Amino acid sequence: MAKARKVALVGEVMCTNQGFKNIECNTDVVNPEFLYFWLLSKKEYLNSLGRGATFKEISKTIVENIQVPVPPLGIQGKIVEILKQSLFLIDKRKAQIEALDQLTQSVFLEMFGDPKLNKKKWKKQKLNDVCLRKGEYGSGSSAISYDSDKPRYIRITDIRDDGSLNDDIVAPSNPDDYEKYRLNEGDILFARSGATVGKTYLHSEKNGYCIFAGYLIRFVPDTSKINPKFLFHFTRTQYYKQWVMSKQNIVAQPNINAKQYGEELFIICPPLELQNRFAKIVEEIEAEKELLQKSMVELQNNFNSLMQRVFKGELFND
Repeated sequence: MAKARKVALVGEVMCTNQGFKNIECNTDVVNPEFLYFWLLSKKEYLNSLGRGATFKEISKTIVENIQVPVPPLGIQGKIVEILKQSLFLIDKRKAQIEALDQLTQSVFLEMFGDPKLNKKKWKKQKLNDVCLRKGEYGSGSSAISYDSDKPRYIRITDIRDDGSLNDDIVAPSNPDDYEKYRLNEGDILFARSGATVGKTYLHSEKNGYCIFAGYLIRFVPDTSKINPKFLFHFTRTQYYKQWVMSKQNIVAQPNINAKQYGEELFIICPPLELQNRFAKIVEEIEAEKELLQKSMVELQNNFNSLMQRVFKGELFND
């Protein structure tokens, strides 16, 4: 088995999303990239060593005494190359997914033009006027562990920048809220507070039984006037993002309330037939994107498995 040695560090090491910093390697003993991958494979363990309420920190003294397996530099180099190749495939898949997101926006601009300039002279309407009712605030229920008997509880932090949901699935604690705040196909959520104000999520039944939390606002599009997919992708435009920046009420934190969204956000309204045609194109792009996302999950799982095998000595042993 590889020898275990201590790793020399300078300063403190952050073991949160901030990553690892101020690590100096003795390159006669360890390949810096090999050490990076080893630390990555031990992230949960390293986090458990951290102290602090908001950001966990591991002191220099603790980290200097962590034992790291150090095989010969030649084997370290081989391990690095294998893991880098695996990461390359993941990065390539991410780039393909990002390209599809850009394609959707390109199609939107090609079909409807820049909403700010509105050179095609589309009619503009308030958000409230293209929805069945005014914006509704979500549940104030606390979050608890999820099981299949409960709905998923969607909070601001569960919505990624691209409008998809992350893997942090929780449930609401109050059963009385289950039906009142239940999401239906085509409902759109707007984030009303915090650093992510303006972020949006379009609900699809494929995401299952969900309700939404209090820092989100629900609007229900009137499908006789506007296609929900068109409305969602309208909120992906620079025009919308600039509107959000101009409307934030900054006290302790940015905020846009339901009245502001409903009465002050104006939506371009091309003919519904054209919106539906756009939605059909989006569905085809999303189907391709879903396949790529599944592939990326598999690649990520393979990478994680490969790291574990490598550092357990299953592939290389000196």
